[in-house]
Amino acid sequence: MRSSTCQTSRKVYCTDDNARAFILTLLLEETTSLATQLQFEHLASIYLAFLWDAFDQETCRFRNFMSHQRHWLEREGSEDSHARALWATGTALGRSKNEGHRNLCALLFQRGLPTVENFSSPRAWAFALLAIQEYLRAFSGDRSANQLREVLTNRLVELFRTNSSDDWVWFESVATYDNARLSQAMILSGYWTSRGDVVEVGLRSLRWLVERQKADGVISRRSAVMASGPAAMNALALISNHWKPTP
Repeated sequence: MRSSTCQTSRKVYCTDDNARAFILTLLLEETTSLATQLQFEHLASIYLAFLWDAFDQETCRFRNFMSHQRHWLEREGSEDSHARALWATGTALGRSKNEGHRNLCALLFQRGLPTVENFSSPRAWAFALLAIQEYLRAFSGDRSANQLREVLTNRLVELFRTNSSDDWVWFESVATYDNARLSQAMILSGYWTSRGDVVEVGLRSLRWLVERQKADGVISRRSAVMASGPAAMNALALISNHWKPTP
């Protein structure tokens, strides 16, 4: 298996990176020549094989970390890694021309999506919304997917209203990683459900994020972790002890 390897303190394979790689190959297939598309399709098969193995049929959850000896290191992965895997399978269902890939992804998506309603991670909600958006490109009439989109959208809107202020226009008291995905999920969900209030939340938060992450007029990775208030500053100190930007 030539799968993607996580850059963690333990050199392991992980679902997060294979999901990212799977999404990338699917998007690149749409913009390249036929010969190159076949190469990307081969890579997509490798990444999808990892996601298939990562899914626990009993718990309906994706595991995240696998050792180089091909042993899973946890019973279930994080909520974020689960939702990112769904984003990958949803993208295949909405875009892939490979019937075999779509069939496998349909099984993973259908079995893995319902559990997201019980998640508490805002990023998992956002990744799931992006997954649903991709899925609905092909299955716009799916009532369950549309209902879950509404539930997750409302949760993020409520989170934004609870935590945002004039000088802190964000969903949480701490902005950590993959921040723009929350804004992206709001913009897409609001646009496709004709909810201007949701689109506005997405645009306001994105504009604020861009401004806060600029250094000398350029987007800076070093400003990716931000916090508001005493409790959030304590959380930021804890995060900073463990989070190191890759060079």
